[in-house]
Amino acid sequence: MKIGPVPLLYPCPAFIPARQNFTEALPLAQQLFESRTDSPLGDATAARAAAFFGIYLAGLDRWSEAEPALLSAVDALENTHQLLTPVADKVSSLLLYRYRSTNRPAEAGALTGRFATASSSSTKTLPSN
Repeated sequence: MKIGPVPLLYPCPAFIPARQNFTEALPLAQQLFESRTDSPLGDATAARAAAFFGIYLAGLDRWSEAEPALLSAVDALENTHQLLTPVADKVSSLLLYRYRSTNRPAEAGALTGRFATASSSSTKTLPSN
C-alpha cells in the first residue's frame, strides 16, 4: 500500500521532499534519525526525526522497517510531550491503518489508548471561583 503525499508538518529543510518524493527524502531522514541520540538539537527534534523517518518508510511501502520506526517515534513523541501535534497525528494514523489492515485490533486499541490518555491529561480546567 502506498501512502499519499505527506504534508510538510515542520519547516525543517532536511525534510522538505521536493515533489513529495519519498525516495529522495528518505536518505536525509535516515541520516537525521541515526544521529538523533547525538543531536545537539534536543529531544523534541530527535522525536520528530524518528517520526519523519517512519512516515517516509511507510510512504515507500516499507512496512517491515516503517512500523518499528513509527513505534519508536510514538515513544519519543510521548516522552517529549508531543503526542498532540500534527506529526504525532500522522504517525498515529499510519500505525492505526497498519494495525487495522493486518487485523491487529489489540495493538490499534492500545495505541488509541495512549493518545487518548495524552489528550485527557492535557485538558486543563479553570479554577472555580
